[in-house]
Amino acid sequence: MGYKVNQVRDRMQQWLLAVVLFSTAIEADYKCLCSYQNVTGILEQPTNTSKVNGYMYTTDCRAYFDIPGLDEAYAAVGNENKYGYIRRTSDTLIQTCLGSIPQEQHVTTTPDPTTVPATTTNLSNQAYCTSLLRTSNTRYVTNNGIFCYEYVNRSVSWEAARNDCRNRSGNLLEIESGATNDFIYNFIGNIQYLHPIWIGLHDQINEEAWMWDTGIPLTKTKYTNWVPSRYVDQYHATEDCCVFLWNRLGQWDDVDCDGRSYNEFTSKAYICQFKIPATP
Repeated sequence: MGYKVNQVRDRMQQWLLAVVLFSTAIEADYKCLCSYQNVTGILEQPTNTSKVNGYMYTTDCRAYFDIPGLDEAYAAVGNENKYGYIRRTSDTLIQTCLGSIPQEQHVTTTPDPTTVPATTTNLSNQAYCTSLLRTSNTRYVTNNGIFCYEYVNRSVSWEAARNDCRNRSGNLLEIESGATNDFIYNFIGNIQYLHPIWIGLHDQINEEAWMWDTGIPLTKTKYTNWVPSRYVDQYHATEDCCVFLWNRLGQWDDVDCDGRSYNEFTSKAYICQFKIPATP
């Protein structure tokens, strides 16, 4: 009789151990989104205009959450105990991660339905912008309610870029605030163009007297986002035009406007801006 009791007790212990191990295995595996690109911005909201609230770097993974109704262009991840949003690309993959979800990636809030829009731009302004620019490639056009922005996928000198924008009643891109810088960073990230892009900042008239293509001096707009090392360059005195560096998290650098200092032609893509009227 004692032998049978011991047998039953041993089986019960084995069963309980199996349940514990099974439960631990379930808890240890969770869906995660992994990034295989250099830098991926974590957005506060799933929109083109959202503020960036963190970054993922190559091979970073974060807890993935399947939110019903979320725009398919975005994926929800855990970020500082809230939902963060990643723009989906071919370099962001949903995988299974081992171990428990990191504490800071646990989500303690629920998504606000108003933050899961069907579109990511103002439709009336976007229609105006695409009509103004006579393009059907909406991926290269966006707006922030004040300006239409067009990414021009053509590599030219800074002067040629400026002339193209002006000939169409616009200007090369002006960045007057951190919010605009983040907006452009997200816009370029959605296009997935990772190379330097011309913007409208230059000091061609007087060295270090930076001015936007609109004629507004940098001392008036005040916001800057220079790379720290821009002065460490033998060509600095002849680098009079500015580029936006997506792969440096949206920092700016000054380079030769046409490449003559480097004995080679410098050409880059660029972004034009066009003012949206009060009633487009």
